[in-house]
Amino acid sequence: MLLEAPPDGDACTGAISTSYVLRLLAAFEQEEGRLTKGQDASVDTANQALPHSPQNAVQRTLIEPLSRQEYQMLRRLCAGQTYMEMAEALIVSINTIKTQVSSIYRKLGVSRRAEAIAITEQLHLL
Repeated sequence: MLLEAPPDGDACTGAISTSYVLRLLAAFEQEEGRLTKGQDASVDTANQALPHSPQNAVQRTLIEPLSRQEYQMLRRLCAGQTYMEMAEALIVSINTIKTQVSSIYRKLGVSRRAEAIAITEQLHLL
C-alpha cells in the first residue's frame, strides 16, 4: 500500500506524499459514490456538482492549487520581471521570491520560466 513505509529496495514508492495519496483516494471514493447513485442522473449530477468557472477547472488539473500570492507572482514571471523587480514591487527579499517561484514551478510541474509560461498559456491560468 502506498501509505505504508516502502519495502526495502523500493525507493520510488516513498516519493509519493501521504496527503496526495489521501486526496486521490477521496476523489476515487467520491466518483465511485457518484457512479453508484444511478446511471440515469450521473451526467446531470456531475455537471451540477462541478463549479463552472474556468479558474476552478484549471485548479482541478493542477496537483496542488496555486495560492493568490502565487498567481500574482506567476503574472510577474510571465510579464518578464526579474527577481529583483518582483522583490522591490512586493517589498520582500529575493530569497522569498525564489522560494515562491520554486513552489510555482513544483505545482506546475516545470523547472524553468519558459516552461511555466507555456503551461500558463496552455491551461489559461491568467
